[in-house]
Amino acid sequence: MSRDDLRPIVKQFIKSIENQWRNDVSAIQYRIVDTRRANIFIIEMEIFGKFNIKMEYENSTLGISVKQDNMFVGLSKLTNEKVYIGFDSCEPENIQHNFEVLDRTLCKMMKNT
Repeated sequence: MSRDDLRPIVKQFIKSIENQWRNDVSAIQYRIVDTRRANIFIIEMEIFGKFNIKMEYENSTLGISVKQDNMFVGLSKLTNEKVYIGFDSCEPENIQHNFEVLDRTLCKMMKNT
């Protein structure tokens, strides 16, 4: 898949992010990693003006992580809730589920600080 082929996928993810967090998401940036072996892009953003989030797409999988102490920690390590991983992570209903888990996790983290 070429960079041009990945752009619509990136735009759809960004639209989903904006729909989920509306005015609570900012500084959305993305980059498409140039590789012939894999389809990779990274979306970074800030949510609630406090949390740096990285979403990494690679060959139909989506990883979500939150920056803590200068390193990114996977969402599944921050919650006891089910987080879809692997190929299941890119099913539309599972993306929405993982976004909702991320939202609840961030809200809990805000209350604990």
